Amino acid sequence: MHTFIIGGSGAGKSSLAQRLAAAEDRQHIDLDPYAWADTPGQRRDTAAAAAAVRAAAAEQPAVIEGCYADLVAALIQPGDRLIWLDLPVERCVAHCRARPFEPHKWPSAAAQDAFLPKLLDFVRAYPTRDDDLGAAAHRTLFEGHTGPRQRLQAPPTPGCTDPGLRARWLASAADEARRTLSVQSPQQRDANLRHWLAGELARVDDVAFRERFASGCPIPGAVPADYAQRILDLPGFGPSLLGIRFLGGDTGRPFVDLLAWSALPRDWRPGMAAIGEAFALFSPRRVRVLLAEPPPIPAAADQHWVAGLRSDARDLPAPHVPVVVEAAGPEDAPAVALAYRSALAAAPQLAPHLSPATAADLEGCVAVSLRIGEVWAGLAAATPQQRWALQGHEVVEEILDGPFRGMGFGPHLQRALLDALPGDGAPVFGTIHADNAPSLATARRCGRAEVATWWFVPTGR
Repeated sequence: MHTFIIGGSGAGKSSLAQRLAAAEDRQHIDLDPYAWADTPGQRRDTAAAAAAVRAAAAEQPAVIEGCYADLVAALIQPGDRLIWLDLPVERCVAHCRARPFEPHKWPSAAAQDAFLPKLLDFVRAYPTRDDDLGAAAHRTLFEGHTGPRQRLQAPPTPGCTDPGLRARWLASAADEARRTLSVQSPQQRDANLRHWLAGELARVDDVAFRERFASGCPIPGAVPADYAQRILDLPGFGPSLLGIRFLGGDTGRPFVDLLAWSALPRDWRPGMAAIGEAFALFSPRRVRVLLAEPPPIPAAADQHWVAGLRSDARDLPAPHVPVVVEAAGPEDAPAVALAYRSALAAAPQLAPHLSPATAADLEGCVAVSLRIGEVWAGLAAATPQQRWALQGHEVVEEILDGPFRGMGFGPHLQRALLDALPGDGAPVFGTIHADNAPSLATARRCGRAEVATWWFVPTGR
């Protein structure tokens, strides 16, 4: 029994065929050399090409791949397996852009690069072609096959099980998390990153995740498989882990999270363009990436990660008026919502980035509130959490009501929260929007420092 793989150019036929051949101890046969005559651009007679392939596959079961529906139809038998890689065109375009030099097909890298525009036009025409190389012919072949068959609408993800690739991703992530060593050991950082990466990789094949995502953020023409996290070989970055996102759940504000990469190049533009192509169905204009230092390309800071130890909290002078610290919880959620309303009225540019903690968010948190006289002045809350490279107490809310902002009460609110947290050894961390200067200043005054930043980088689309 042979395995046949069909699909458009850039769908990943060769990569999948090579892996299957190695895993199943089969030979790998690329149909390209058999399908074309010696005259450039002229197809070989199908019967003659099929006879040559049969001879090559006669002694050992093979994984045979190509985009020629007529040739595969002449070869495939009812007992053979058929795999159709039916990927979105934008993803195939990104794969073609990211291809390394193929010396078995081209005399030089320059010749391969010169042909790329024509190849991309060919790839984009795949859904509408009416010949043996188009989606219609592949669909007819697939639906007519009576033996085992499989249609894949998301790219194969070998990186999920490749320990070498995981090691490269973890090493890159550890380098970007180097500043977290001010609050934890290298061993704890690395353990946190392994846990984080395992969770992100699980989303590559998590059917429930993609279905929930597609239901919550529907895009015309998108299917749940399009929402899966992907592993793409990006120019300069190498194999990378990515996922589509929507700012605040708004489908009008899409971006792509670049979660893990094999290397950081000097020139990011080809990689960013490839990401834009791969996720073109969603029309993202920005890529978000978490770095210790600014990227070597124009970018906008989104969120700063800040972290410190409770034991490092600085002593603060007494507030100029008496304050009362009280335990808080879900019952304070209405007051938090009202405080946000006044805060965002004063700083409307933060409205897309900030939202109040709900009663459900405050459930199970360590939370404190400030009262000045009989008036509720603000709340801070934290919860045990492991996020990215950090594990400890994540600050999930900190808000002062309007009359008390800008009066020096912020550090006292944070200090009250730190005093309420158990233990001294675990980091206290959280994210603060880059435009939220008062909160950043308060965090610094309380001993928390920036350890990394989410950056938005344009795709160039």
